[in-house]
Amino acid sequence: MGGGGSWRAVVPLRAFEQGKTRLRSSGHDPAVTELARLLALRTIAVLESVPEISSVLVVTDETGESFAASTKTSVLRESRPAGLNTAVERGLLELGYGARRASADPVRILVLHADLPLVERGEVSDALLAVEELGADAFVADESGAGTTALAFFGGAFRAPRFGPGSALLHRLHGFASLDLPREHGMRRDLDTWEQVSTYLRSPQQAAVGELLARAERSALAHETRSEASPAHLELSSRS
Repeated sequence: MGGGGSWRAVVPLRAFEQGKTRLRSSGHDPAVTELARLLALRTIAVLESVPEISSVLVVTDETGESFAASTKTSVLRESRPAGLNTAVERGLLELGYGARRASADPVRILVLHADLPLVERGEVSDALLAVEELGADAFVADESGAGTTALAFFGGAFRAPRFGPGSALLHRLHGFASLDLPREHGMRRDLDTWEQVSTYLRSPQQAAVGELLARAERSALAHETRSEASPAHLELSSRS
């Protein structure tokens, strides 16, 4: 499994039916569930295509998806999920983080959120190169500057992930360098709210985001019976 790259990737992923709570109009919203699935699969596919990344580890409690589109990807199932930071730590330990931190060939790991609709292969490659030039663990702030969408573990002292409210500041305070990427960079633009959906639909990448929304709607409609389907649940783009 894997290729010749010097980096490995970890993608922490909440079960699709449980994720994207701020996008849901009810407890069961099949279109949003499908959108979460498509976002994750797209992000994983981008990571699989990055030549610097030799393997991708998905840490998840999602049981309905194999994530087996590429030989680069493996899955660590969480039978008892305990939050984002715990999922990330499980992935890091699975890849040998900590055990090889002081060695001449330490594990280099990129942790990336699974909800980045605009991220591209070249952006990830450039970010990894920037981390190598820094020679230090680093974080990528989200578009607001307050949250974190990615962590890069490069070498040095052991550092725990600090995802959660105000995570950008927490990561900085705990020794992660800030990777200076422009606001429109795909690694900074996650998708959590309808305001973000609206913004992305007005961006130069609107076609890609619009297609994701349309595919989610079509798939959800195909899996719902005519009596169960609700326009409020299916017309994702109309909520932007």
